[in-house]
Amino acid sequence: MEGEVKATIYFHFKRSKTSHKNKYPMPTGDVDNLSKSVLDALEGIAYNEDRQVTELVVKKGYSDYDMIEIRIEDINPHKRKGG
Repeated sequence: MEGEVKATIYFHFKRSKTSHKNKYPMPTGDVDNLSKSVLDALEGIAYNEDRQVTELVVKKGYSDYDMIEIRIEDINPHKRKGG
């Protein structure tokens, strides 16, 4: 993908058996550090360079399974098509 892109990343973490005992039961990991790893890994696959990402939405939460949902969107698709 060329041009500006929007990345939406949702980190799902399986709830540990002791997470309910924590004062703030949030999954570990800072969203900025987690997202940087994903954006670096997608470079050359989903877009040419991670500096193309001009919009970023990152969420983390608990789920039944550990997984990462990623959505990459072309922000200005008509701009390159002459529109």
